[in-house]
Amino acid sequence: MRSPKPCSNGFPGGRVSDGRDALDMYVSRFELPPEPFDRIVLERAPGNGDWYVAAASLTPLAADAKQAAEVKFVADAEWRPIDLSDLYVRPGTALDLSGLSERVPCGTYGRVAVNAEGRTVFEKRPGKPVRFFGHSCGPTPDTIPADRKKLEAFAGALAAQGYNMIRFHGINGFLMSRGKWDGKLYDDPATIPFITEHEDSFHYLLYCLKQRGIYVYLDLATFSSGWTTADIWGGGPEGFGVGLIAGNGAYRANYRAGVLRMLNAVNPYTKMRLADDPTIAVVLFYNEQNLRWSMSDFMGRMMQPKWIAFLKKKYGSLDAVRKAWKETPVPADAGWESLPLLNMPATQKSTVFACDMAECIVEAERELTRWYESVMREAGYKGLTSQWDFIYRLSEIPPRSTVPVVSMHAYHAHPSDYISRNSTAPQSSVITSGCSMLRVMAPVRFIDRPYMVSEYGQVFWNRFRHEQGLAGSYAALQEWDLMMVHSTSVVPRGERLLPFHAGPDPMIRASDVVTAYAYLRGDVSPARKTVVFPVDDQFIFQGNRPFSAFNGNLAFLFAVSRVGLRYDRDVRADIRADLEVPPLGDASFNDFGMYGSVTDTYRGGDRLLEALAQMREKKLIGPENRTDPGRGLYQSDTGEITMDIRNGGLLDVVTPRLEGTTVKAGRPKRLSALTVETATCPASITVIAQSIDRTVESDDRLLAVVNTDALNSGMTFTDASRYRLVAIGEAPVLMQTGRFRLKIRNRVLRNPAVYALKLNGTRAGRIPAGYENGEIVLDLDTARLPSGPTPFFEIVPE
Repeated sequence: MRSPKPCSNGFPGGRVSDGRDALDMYVSRFELPPEPFDRIVLERAPGNGDWYVAAASLTPLAADAKQAAEVKFVADAEWRPIDLSDLYVRPGTALDLSGLSERVPCGTYGRVAVNAEGRTVFEKRPGKPVRFFGHSCGPTPDTIPADRKKLEAFAGALAAQGYNMIRFHGINGFLMSRGKWDGKLYDDPATIPFITEHEDSFHYLLYCLKQRGIYVYLDLATFSSGWTTADIWGGGPEGFGVGLIAGNGAYRANYRAGVLRMLNAVNPYTKMRLADDPTIAVVLFYNEQNLRWSMSDFMGRMMQPKWIAFLKKKYGSLDAVRKAWKETPVPADAGWESLPLLNMPATQKSTVFACDMAECIVEAERELTRWYESVMREAGYKGLTSQWDFIYRLSEIPPRSTVPVVSMHAYHAHPSDYISRNSTAPQSSVITSGCSMLRVMAPVRFIDRPYMVSEYGQVFWNRFRHEQGLAGSYAALQEWDLMMVHSTSVVPRGERLLPFHAGPDPMIRASDVVTAYAYLRGDVSPARKTVVFPVDDQFIFQGNRPFSAFNGNLAFLFAVSRVGLRYDRDVRADIRADLEVPPLGDASFNDFGMYGSVTDTYRGGDRLLEALAQMREKKLIGPENRTDPGRGLYQSDTGEITMDIRNGGLLDVVTPRLEGTTVKAGRPKRLSALTVETATCPASITVIAQSIDRTVESDDRLLAVVNTDALNSGMTFTDASRYRLVAIGEAPVLMQTGRFRLKIRNRVLRNPAVYALKLNGTRAGRIPAGYENGEIVLDLDTARLPSGPTPFFEIVPE
């Protein structure tokens, strides 16, 4: 029950997650008879809904119904204000990551393409895969200002934070929206009314990006406003995304007009059409367009013509439909228009009707993809394309197979209702879930083509979002082609923290620095072996499986070796599998409109053990590999990444150039060169060799990242769990401080100078450090730093 009120013999005493929100649980006490008995039977009273018993115990104690007090965060000895007044990273500082990728103008080596091994490359360098590390930008007059100096500074800041790709998420709104719909669905590329000043700013920014080697992942449509003057969040044409799938002619004409107008325009600064500019590396046809059961009734009505046409084509007559739909009776006097619509309840059943729904949706999405590609041909665009970037349902595999690049989104601790009062966000570690944020995406990856994670993140206000940086190591293990936190990672200054606004968040900024080295520079090695899940239509279209997701237990193989699926109808690269594992598709996908989640079943554990046994038998992993699901341990076949999903969630990454670990308060940890002797609060602690040709033990320029937590001043929750929000709070942002004792084995920094760094990379003050027995000894009390707390520390020679 959500938000229950106390009643006789029952009071709200705990919560359990249902995947989106939480269900509040009653605590009740029942007197047992004094005479012996051998069982207790719980029965639901008639008409009283469904009840779930989460736990039971025997006790002489009475239930205590004390109300938890609200918790408000203010500056104190532990939570200290952090300076967010100047966030653009300065060139030449220890946080300048521009050198992690080659900075030559876009197009120097030709377009971004796909090689014979299914990896992203440049046309003129097909044997050298290239990785992209991205910034997601919601275009507004603030993020793309008219001031050219500000645009140049923004492009420079993108490079300094290490990004070599930017995603424009909502360009249709930026170029068209006037905040109110004029009621017109423009259908002529020659007359569709772009906002001239916004288009000019966009073109100049593209020019600045091109000069700095920053490629573009371009959403051709993001919001339901379409290419109209409507506000991006509503008030425009109804169901624009669904209408495109349903074949609405006016919507498609509007989409075509906006896209052709944008791509055919000649950028006055590059002297090229956008369609011809190699800076545009990937276009996404429509962000998260997949059909959503959260809008089931509306979707069913819009899709009815497609649905009826599909049934007529497949069955030919209503009598044939009746014979096929044995579990879904069709009245004798029913007409085509009175047949049941596409609907969510039917997806929960193993019926012919459910499979017909899945086939209809797949056919509609594949047809729309072909139409999108025809618009690209009309525009003359020859770059990469992507689509169907959100839903994990198995039925999305066939339409997703039609594009050369697969994109995907996933989050941990997505707030239920953004920053509204009573919005909830899980406070669990992503590691205790087996890095589910990445694990659910791993088996959805097509092994034969590029895989781009264009949205992901441990979302504010999750207390463990410091884990995100080291978790990004799995993208390097898997050799994914893009990692992009959502969103707005580059901002000139910060105010209060908000979900999906990464730029001011010290914890996400620190995490992205760690991911930049682990993934973009390649400090974490790719997996040595490849496990493939072979998939065909017989597997997908069985019972209600089309609406299910990959089994989460089997997906744990992603923490050991490279994994992905091979869809037999469209194989684009011959990737040798060291092991093929038959997939399981019994997890449920939960659609909550703005986001989704996967709920694992308890099945699949035996299949995981079988697969791991085969890997050991084939010597794909050796006896030294510590993977043991029974103990919650998973180690990569490289030996560099070890995940412990128990003990509060621990993740160790040990490579020559980067070592890091997540620690819980009071638990010391020894890696190879790095030892964490003391940590008074949960944190992620990483040490990085900044020279690419040296190691942590041999470099004379090290970067230490001590990542904890941050909240807004005055941020208030219903209780100490921080689960349910009362008030989001305001600036200044407060960073959780602590005491940390680190030892770093290093043979060259015998007289180390250690500096706390501001978030822009400039030095904020020197910190005492020692050198004993071949180790740098660093005692940090981040509450006592002279310029306030920071996650960054530079270690150089005296």
